[in-house]
Amino acid sequence: MSSMEHPLTLALPQPLAVPAPFAEKAMASLMQLHGELMEEKERRVDLYRRLMEREQALAELKLYVRLLEEKVATKDAPPATPFAEPPPAHAAAAEVSRPPAPAAAPRAAVPPKVPAVPPRASGRAQGWKGVVMRGSALAAALLVTGVARADTPTDGMGRVSVGGTLRVTPNDYFNDRAREAGRALIAEGTTSPLGAGGVASFGYGAFEYLEVAIDVYAAWEAFALEGWAPFSSTNYGLLAGVRLTRYDVFVKGFAPYLGVQTGISLVTVTSPSAPGGERALQPLSVNGGFSWRFTERLGAFVEVRYLLSRVFVADIAGRNVGGFFASAGVVFFFPSPTERRDASEVPGFPPVPTR
Repeated sequence: MSSMEHPLTLALPQPLAVPAPFAEKAMASLMQLHGELMEEKERRVDLYRRLMEREQALAELKLYVRLLEEKVATKDAPPATPFAEPPPAHAAAAEVSRPPAPAAAPRAAVPPKVPAVPPRASGRAQGWKGVVMRGSALAAALLVTGVARADTPTDGMGRVSVGGTLRVTPNDYFNDRAREAGRALIAEGTTSPLGAGGVASFGYGAFEYLEVAIDVYAAWEAFALEGWAPFSSTNYGLLAGVRLTRYDVFVKGFAPYLGVQTGISLVTVTSPSAPGGERALQPLSVNGGFSWRFTERLGAFVEVRYLLSRVFVADIAGRNVGGFFASAGVVFFFPSPTERRDASEVPGFPPVPTR
């Protein structure tokens, strides 16, 4: 009887054969995971190298600044006075024999000149500027705090937003100059206190906390001056910039953002009494708001934007054709493949069926 046919040998557990397709899939998965691990290692090595280069550049700049400060301090120091030689003996004797000069009459005290205080801005202008500054600082602080605690990165996420806008354009300076020229602003009738418009925004998450955004907007308003026909102001253009944002801040679905943009705008301010053509300007935009994802691909947004843009109107003064934009609308999201992938999916294997 051979050893393979011995009863004790037959009682031992026999090795199971692994199917070839399963082994091939397992090996492919391991190879893919190994490739991703090596890519991540190379990325971290590259980031560390960049960090070292920046630290070296910063150290060189600090040394250069210190040398400049020492050079400026040496240049500003007063020169040392040479040792003064004593006057001759006959000059000293003549100085002693000279009678003392009569005391000069005391001069009247001259009051110090008080510098003129520049005129302060109107209370209305100071009011809205203060509100904007405080609101922007608070929004930025909340955004930075929330972004640091968020769980869902921005990179790879696509977005398309479409909505309507209402615009408020402060023009106190232009109104004062028009009043001085005898063309006071007519506040009733043909004046639109809230200009209507629309906005469309396209964004893509290029980095973990940063989104590249392109906005297209259009806005309109009307105003009238004494003695002239009503004016119509149209402003539309394209803005490109970046947004600091992150998804699922504080609660799931909430995504605040703060952005800076610039681009080109086409502005027309015209009236039958003072015709004006279309002009191309380069505005500066600062916007902030939030979006809320109801589903994976649909949500809504609310945004406040300040657009800095000015054009000269009717030989009177520069008029603000930007102002504050309050916008609201819908957002269509395009999640990244990483976010859409099931968490139970393993590379090389079919997804685990749910019971």
